[in-house]
Amino acid sequence: MRKLRLLKQKPYCCVPACLAMILDRRIIRHDSQEKIGNDLGLIVPPESAKYFKKVRTGRRPAAGFGTQIQKKEFSINHFFIKYKISLREKYYLPKSIGDALAFMSSNLKSGGDIIMCFNHKTVYGKGDWGARGRCPKSKTWKSYSLRPSTWHQTFQDSQAFHSYAFAR
Repeated sequence: MRKLRLLKQKPYCCVPACLAMILDRRIIRHDSQEKIGNDLGLIVPPESAKYFKKVRTGRRPAAGFGTQIQKKEFSINHFFIKYKISLREKYYLPKSIGDALAFMSSNLKSGGDIIMCFNHKTVYGKGDWGARGRCPKSKTWKSYSLRPSTWHQTFQDSQAFHSYAFAR
């Protein structure tokens, strides 16, 4: 296994970018964020289609723009099965984890990986689900790191966070 290599995320591709970093770390070949996103049900607003070669556009889904991994046909495990990747994804709500720092530490020490999705509106006051957001001043896409104080205050709110852990 390699060290984690950070990737620049395309708009609305927070989950595909995170998944690509995990696959890179595990030395598993994969397609682009855009292709991974399409397999995960990526949908963007029509005005954002210009950032992609081929992408679904339309009205804002209930879960927000981006991937639709909550649907079985677009789930991460479905992606793993389709491409014969010997990983499995397990979904955790924060209230089922208990001590979140111990959960993450244990998972990472045992060689696992974690994608944590969070609700921007709950944490930052605007936006929706994802690990990405538009920086209001620069209008560019950035990945946000969650400040520990904010994270601790909102982690137990199951409407704010969802965690996905990966293992062989």
